[in-house]
Amino acid sequence: MPMIKCEFYLASAINNKCSENTVNISTAQIGLYGNLFSESLILHTDEHYNIYTKPQKGRLWKLKSTMNVTIGDYGFLLNKVKSPAVSGTIGEAVVIPALTASMGINSNTFGFQRLKSRFKCPDFLVETMPEFDKLWNMTPGSSSKFPPDMPLEVKSRLTRDNGYPHTAVDQLKRYWSECKSIDPQRDGYGIIARVNIASSNITIRYYLFTK
Repeated sequence: MPMIKCEFYLASAINNKCSENTVNISTAQIGLYGNLFSESLILHTDEHYNIYTKPQKGRLWKLKSTMNVTIGDYGFLLNKVKSPAVSGTIGEAVVIPALTASMGINSNTFGFQRLKSRFKCPDFLVETMPEFDKLWNMTPGSSSKFPPDMPLEVKSRLTRDNGYPHTAVDQLKRYWSECKSIDPQRDGYGIIARVNIASSNITIRYYLFTK
């Protein structure tokens, strides 16, 4: 059974972990979450997870090669590569359930919605919860001064890394830029969830941006 290790950081101090929590899930749940939370329709997300996180031997990843000479700086692709679209779907599928489990609340009581725009935009708009204070080790009542909701951008990869990618910040900044003239209170608040799917377990680092 896969485990999700959730780590919580303030973006202003990314080297200082505020808290962590471990969530147990099943691959069947990953399949259900893929249908509920991900942007793209990829059926049987759980089967993709099983294949992508366990090295496969044999013809599944092999490409047929009938030539043996190339010209210049070229080589032959001999194995199928893992699609980033699938890893992204897995990340989007688990990030909300892992967050609600870390807060100790029922997912049905947590407000969230997928976002879409003609521009590249954050993946979700999520409700600000009082439980944020504990997750990010803030003074009790701090989250009550936040906007009622904030953008959440998910970035996934199949290898481990540290920190968060700058492209995720760019998407938050686009949202903040549009908010400045409409609802300035939302400017500067958001979450980046960095999902690492490097093995049979998953690590999610949640970075909270505040003013």
